[in-house]
Amino acid sequence: MTTATGTVTEAQAEQVRLAIANLFGADPVLMEEGWDDVDGRVIAWEGDPYNWPQYVPYGGTDWESGYEFPPIELPGGVWIEAINHYSVAVLRA
Repeated sequence: MTTATGTVTEAQAEQVRLAIANLFGADPVLMEEGWDDVDGRVIAWEGDPYNWPQYVPYGGTDWESGYEFPPIELPGGVWIEAINHYSVAVLRA
């Protein structure tokens, strides 16, 4: 994973975490900086829908349940990359 120069701030990562929490009615965890050797900050949550990172940040439809997830607004200067079925990396844009 490559990122632009600079780091994702705690405030930016927390804003993304709260947007994910609101979208899914969940309590995702903002992992410590440098967790699992990721350049940005990791947000993890093992919940339903199973593969939730595919809906962040652009939204989409869960074809099993038929539920449509709206996109979330990201703070300026960051983007999201799915790591696996339960976590995303918040990276510098």
